Amino acid sequence: VMTRIGKNGDAAMVRQYFVEEKIVALPLAIAILALVALFGPSAQAAQLSWGFTKVWFDPAIWPLIGIGTTLTVVSVFAIIILLDARENAYCVSMERAASLVAGVGGSVFLALFFADKLPSPAEFIGAAILIGAIVLLSVAPRFSRGFPKSQP
Repeated sequence: VMTRIGKNGDAAMVRQYFVEEKIVALPLAIAILALVALFGPSAQAAQLSWGFTKVWFDPAIWPLIGIGTTLTVVSVFAIIILLDARENAYCVSMERAASLVAGVGGSVFLALFFADKLPSPAEFIGAAILIGAIVLLSVAPRFSRGFPKSQP
């Protein structure tokens, strides 16, 4: 859909797609998280409820505001790159995957240096799959064009 609508060369359509994605996707994601906080499994619901209600009175709010701001800035640049018809469409996927892999990496750091628990094997496997997908997306176009023939 993004390639057909957002990369058609019409500047107005690109702006419309950008605005729609930011205005629709973000509130929808927050609404879904709120529903999980209210009606989800108990462990997940408790953590999400803390994020909606109690985090505002916790000292962790300041680093979270910084993290949220930088992620928002990165997502804006990622969508600008994504909508540029000259750029590869995997840039946003790479940005989103990088933040997930960074979360697993941060968890490993906390486990090694602050005696926290390591990520689960499923989380390690998920990070590995994401890394593999990004590598595949970055090298596959080179294979489809073929390699230059060596000159004698």
